Parts: sequence; C-alpha cells; structure tokens
Amino acid sequence: MKKLFFLFAMLASIAVSAQRTTSVTITNTKVDYATKIVTFDLSWKGSDANHRNEVWVFVDIQPITGANTLGSWLPATLVPSATTITAGSGNQYSSLTHTVVTGNTRGVWIKGTSSITTNTFNATINITLASATPAKFKACAYATDYPPNASSYSNGSYTFNGTKPFVINGTPVNDNQYAVTEITSLTDATGCPGGIERDVIHNNGACLPHLTSIGSYCRDIVADDASTYTGCDIEIKSSNQGTITSYQGEDYLCPSGWRYPNDSEGLCMCKVFGSLGFVDNGGCYHDFMVSGSSSSYPRYIIYSGSSCAVTYGTYTWNCNGVGKQVRCVRN
Repeated sequence: MKKLFFLFAMLASIAVSAQRTTSVTITNTKVDYATKIVTFDLSWKGSDANHRNEVWVFVDIQPITGANTLGSWLPATLVPSATTITAGSGNQYSSLTHTVVTGNTRGVWIKGTSSITTNTFNATINITLASATPAKFKACAYATDYPPNASSYSNGSYTFNGTKPFVINGTPVNDNQYAVTEITSLTDATGCPGGIERDVIHNNGACLPHLTSIGSYCRDIVADDASTYTGCDIEIKSSNQGTITSYQGEDYLCPSGWRYPNDSEGLCMCKVFGSLGFVDNGGCYHDFMVSGSSSSYPRYIIYSGSSCAVTYGTYTWNCNGVGKQVRCVRN
C-alpha cells in the first residue's frame, strides 16, 4: 500500500513521511490498566492489486503521574506473542493471524489471509504491553504496511524511504541517504523491519520480506508473473512469451529487461521443469539457434510437440520442431 497510516495524529510523536489512498483506520481504542492491554478496532479496504493484506501495528504511550500530570510520548514496549485478533462484522478474510518478529518488541504484523487482494479487513486487536509499562497512561495505536526500504542504489549509497530516524545495521541515521555497501538490518521510527526494495541491487543484503533475492537484485516474483529455483538463481517467466516457428536466436520475444536463458540456465531449468510446471507433455527441450553470426549455440526453450527428440543423459533435447514456446529469464 506504500503508506504509513496514522491515527490520533495530534497526539503522535512520530513524523509521517509516506502517503497512499487506501484507507486504514483504527477506532475505539481502550486501555485496561490492570492487564496493560490496549484494545482497538482495525480495518482496511484493499483498493488495488498492490494491497499487501498485512500491516505493522505499534503503540505509543503518554505516562500519567499524580492526579493528572502528563509525561512525554514514548514508544511502548509490546509483548507481541500475546496479541489476539477477533474478526468483526464485514470481515472478508478467511484467516486472521499475527506474526512476531524475533527480538522486536516495538510492533507486530497483523495479516488477513486470502487469495483476493481487495478484501475488507475488520477485526478487534488486543495488544499487550510489557510489565514495566507505567501504571497509567494514554495510548495511541498506529498501523503501517510500508516497511522502511532502500529504494535505490548509486555509487556506494542507498536512498531510503520510511520514517526517520532509520537504524541501519545497528547505526541510527537521520537522513534519507546513507553510504553502506551491505544492508543486514533496517528499521525506522516505527520499529518496523524493512529491507531493500523491488528491482534494487542488494549487494548480498536483506530484501524486503515479500521479495526474493535473485541474482544481484530483489525481485517480486508474484508481481513479475514469474518463478524461481534456488539452484538456477534466475527469475523465470511463468507464462510463455510467444511462439517460434523457425530458428530465431534473437531475444525480441522477451519483455524489456528479460532475455532467453543461456546454456547453463537452460540446463538448470530442465532439471526442475516438473516442479515449476513448465510443460504439459513432460518434456524439456533444447534447440540450437543462430544469433547474429554463423556460430550456433544452445537456447533453451519449452514447448509442446516435437518432431526430432533425442535423449542425452537425463535430458530430452529437440533438434527440430514447431510451436516452440519461449520462457524468458533475468537475474
């Protein structure tokens, strides 16, 4: 959703730095001082296919001392594992869950599980605060589905999105640009764990949780209509990109940024084609094609039907055929 959703903003101690149109609301906030439980209703309506169906929830508190003396707003320490969720009226998710991030007591992920990305989420959330929380306090609950992220990389520096200050590899950084080669950990003022954004060079660092490290980049295989296999280290288009009816070595059938697999990548694809659902007829075929010169070299493609299949080792190769369907790759 690309947004930090904030509520009770006039009480908040955190600056908000991202916006989006999808509405997330927190209402009916209540505090049970005896149990140190903050209860509130959380709801959202997914508006497009980029909706993540998951938000990071955290709490700020304002201690109350004496008759009515208010202290400064402070980040609350949570007991994330004690979080409970009760579905509300109109909720369309089949499963409501929470995810604890090891070592993180600032917040907890609240998730609605469904194959549809535009469902309405409506639930009552109980957040338990740590025993060291003051006896009385005001509470302000927040929700965000926009983890802090490294949005680009250039000349040794990453550019960051989120709510400053960031904590990068354990170092506080009150800037949106920071020179660092490898990002091993990233949080911001919300305490939300983040990582490197989609299609950004990762330098062996941590990608955002919903992304996959492939080659040198963090990729979104769902949004890319792709799959991958750890042994191949390539992103593979799930759908056929076209049909070749003659020997053509060019990559023109592939989308921009994608290409035909090379020899070693094709071999790896053939090893795992069954689990990746490449073909209907149980075969993985290899053709020799000419690309820009008289030298021939292998281009692996997947297709149904063959007129000259031969077996080499554990792989079936095809030396001729029609209706060859191209799978494009990148890394």
